[in-house]
Amino acid sequence: MKNVQNFKVANMNCKHCVNTIDKALRAIKEIDDVSFNLEEKIVTVYGNVSQEAIISTITDAGYNVVK
Repeated sequence: MKNVQNFKVANMNCKHCVNTIDKALRAIKEIDDVSFNLEEKIVTVYGNVSQEAIISTITDAGYNVVK
């Protein structure tokens, strides 16, 4: 069973933001898929990766995860 986690990213405002976050997350081999709801600013991550690793990756890409 895949682990599904949702993250609210406050400053994800456009397709460029989505592409940047997508590229950063897909570099993690344990991530199976990533989906985005730009209107709601939600990133959904599928795969067996810790929440801390995902938040760190999004933050390192220059975005703010809302807890």
